[in-house]
Amino acid sequence: MVDHGMSTTLAIASVTTFFLLGLLILFWSLKKRTCKETQALFQHMDNPPHDDPMIFTHQMIEGLDQPAKRYLAHVLSESSTCHQKVELFMDGKVALGDRTLPTKSHVLIANRRGYSLSGFSPPRLHLQEHYLGDKGEKIWTWMQVWPVKKHQGDDTTRSLRHKFALYLIWLPASLLPQSGTIWERVDEDHAVAKLLIDNEPIDITLNIDKDGRLKAAWITRRVSMEKTITYMIEVKEEDKFNTTTIPSKVRLSWKDPSGQGDDKTAMLSVTKVSFG
Repeated sequence: MVDHGMSTTLAIASVTTFFLLGLLILFWSLKKRTCKETQALFQHMDNPPHDDPMIFTHQMIEGLDQPAKRYLAHVLSESSTCHQKVELFMDGKVALGDRTLPTKSHVLIANRRGYSLSGFSPPRLHLQEHYLGDKGEKIWTWMQVWPVKKHQGDDTTRSLRHKFALYLIWLPASLLPQSGTIWERVDEDHAVAKLLIDNEPIDITLNIDKDGRLKAAWITRRVSMEKTITYMIEVKEEDKFNTTTIPSKVRLSWKDPSGQGDDKTAMLSVTKVSFG
């Protein structure tokens, strides 16, 4: 005699198992595709713009005014390679409104080419943003698979282009005059690094102490006739990695130009560095 109740239970269990297995396979394939896309982007940035890297000497900054000269002499070592790419791994916390989330970031910055950032806030939120080839894109995903929010277009590209310029403090050789940077003195403690990135002039203001240490750097850009947005990096600690000194503990902040959202901040510490 057939136990119809048992048969129904087994059928439901089989369907449920196959459904969950299908979801698992879909999740794995989507995540694998996302990882491949991220790796392809990083590989695309792998070749620096200069085949033969420059060697830094103090003669290269002899004509600069203080404090720019003091800063570059502090962060770059005599007879060292002028690196054109840096890969950073960071841990920290990001404040979003009244929430503070732990975060891990993997960043690749290439001189005059762009950057890619892959950030993860457990347990589910993942951010992938990049600026490359005069195009910027920012994507939030759930569990690094399903898109939650996507930003692209001219305004996003311009925003990420400015972020990229500010991130060049982790690649100080890109701020040498020989890399196309024009320095302008403000006072004894402040200088402006003038860059041209994909035909857009961008000014970075740097606050430099008497020993050449970078205390802060920021960019203010106009988003409308009435409103501006400021991206700022405050340097809490610095470290020398091989022959280059870069910020190792920072506070990032950016203000909402609409006045409707919360200003956002992040505290990040560099855990691993690789120059190329």
